[in-house]
Amino acid sequence: MSREWAIISDNVIGNVVVSDAEFLESHPDWSQFEKIDITDLDPKPAVAWIREDGKFKKPVGILPENPEHVLQDKHLEIEVPE
Repeated sequence: MSREWAIISDNVIGNVVVSDAEFLESHPDWSQFEKIDITDLDPKPAVAWIREDGKFKKPVGILPENPEHVLQDKHLEIEVPE
């Protein structure tokens, strides 16, 4: 069954792939990287999100410029599933 996987390199999501685990493990481009199943997360982290302190966090480059809007964004961090 297909799942959504965050492909992690240096604690940054480099890609999000929809596939089954066996395909990822055998794929020459992705098998060497850490993979985290993000299928059941809501909201979902995306490419360039950073894994830090057990959470996926939005990178500074995609945060709203207005600090007031940053405080209103409920999706700045998402717990990393174990």
